[in-house]
Amino acid sequence: MHHRTRSRPFAPLPPVYPFHDRRCRERFLQLVRDYLGRGGRTVIIEAGVAQVEGDSQLHGLTNLAQTCHQAPPEAWPRIVAEHLAKSDRGRLEATVEGLAEGGFEQVAAQLAVRIHPESYLPISRRPHLVHRVDLPGTFSVLVLDIGPSMLAVPTPIAELWGVPVGELFDRALANIARANQGRWSTFALPPSGVCILDALDGDHYATSHVLRRDAFLPRTGEHGNLIALPTRGALLSQPLDGPLSLRAIEELLMFTTWSFREGPNSITPHLYWRTADGRLSLQQGSSEGGKVRFAPSPEFVDLMARLQGDRLRPDEP
Repeated sequence: MHHRTRSRPFAPLPPVYPFHDRRCRERFLQLVRDYLGRGGRTVIIEAGVAQVEGDSQLHGLTNLAQTCHQAPPEAWPRIVAEHLAKSDRGRLEATVEGLAEGGFEQVAAQLAVRIHPESYLPISRRPHLVHRVDLPGTFSVLVLDIGPSMLAVPTPIAELWGVPVGELFDRALANIARANQGRWSTFALPPSGVCILDALDGDHYATSHVLRRDAFLPRTGEHGNLIALPTRGALLSQPLDGPLSLRAIEELLMFTTWSFREGPNSITPHLYWRTADGRLSLQQGSSEGGKVRFAPSPEFVDLMARLQGDRLRPDEP
């Protein structure tokens, strides 16, 4: 289904800088240089990453740039300062020292899980942070909710706790389920309106709910659900009932791709099939002639063929 040779898989990363005006991009980068370069320090910015000369700490700028792009220019200095302050080395080191001194039960209620794109953890950092792969193309990272920001749990700290990684993630997901402040809403996607989605809004860990094993979705399809998590704050679900509409699926892909590119906190432009028994399977998207196309897994192709006799529904082009 749309496996033509000219199809190209979606890019795994959104644009580093979303600004359409070069002057906006230069103003954003200058704000970053001004903040990190306080005291006369030299700031190096390459490939969307900022670094103070002589300091090993890296500051990814993609999410910050997306946030500024969606805000009025007068708010940019505050946004940049608040974002970069969260990664202040002295503050982080003090937090890590406190974790080392306290026991697991002192922080267990603060554990949570964040889903990040694969690019979040370069090979050099993977041994240093507690993580696992639940969804192809992403990392599930164990974090501590410390109020104004999240701290990825360092591997040495988790080893001091002496708790198996699987149990840490189970505890974190239970915390997310218990503290969920979000609300599900249902809406139809334009232009045709054939794609009816459920969306979870208002929860800092919206996308992380997809990793739960319990029945957390408001509507469960007979054949499972297509799940989209284009950004950290957007969990979308399309129940799969009866003959499947290719138009509805590709409209979901179009919306997911747009949300992923706009950000902030982009995760993936692809979809995941949550089967009736709770398994999660990657369902890729691709570009063909400037149009979004669905490039499903063989198992999903079999499902569509079984449900609709390998024929498109009458509403298909």
